[in-house]
Amino acid sequence: MGGTQSLGIRLLADLRAIFGEREHLLTSEILGTLNEMVESPWGDLHGKPLDAHSLAWRLGKFGVRPHQVRVGMTTAKGYSRVDLHDPWRRYLPANVSDNDVLTLQRVRGEEGVDAAPGQVPSRGVNCVELSQRR
Repeated sequence: MGGTQSLGIRLLADLRAIFGEREHLLTSEILGTLNEMVESPWGDLHGKPLDAHSLAWRLGKFGVRPHQVRVGMTTAKGYSRVDLHDPWRRYLPANVSDNDVLTLQRVRGEEGVDAAPGQVPSRGVNCVELSQRR
């Protein structure tokens, strides 16, 4: 996954980081996090942030569709980890675990220092950088 990776692959990697160990996420939660990720394209795709329609369209290419999910007391459209498992397995490097990717989820405004997996990395580190470090 070098500098020429597709936006679809980047989306899958970023989603794996966002999901962490959670089973379901609301579309609104996903979009809020994606659009705030440091050094990601999601906050400015062709002059506007990624929206629910574009997210569904991009994930549809991998056979993933939004559906009703329950997170806490809220039920709304969202995505489930089980639906993303196959695309993650097929398109993301096998040597990057869900826990490694989770440590790389960083959003604007957070501070930190470079760290090993399991610790909080510095601002600006993203999922792609972990696979390039190994």
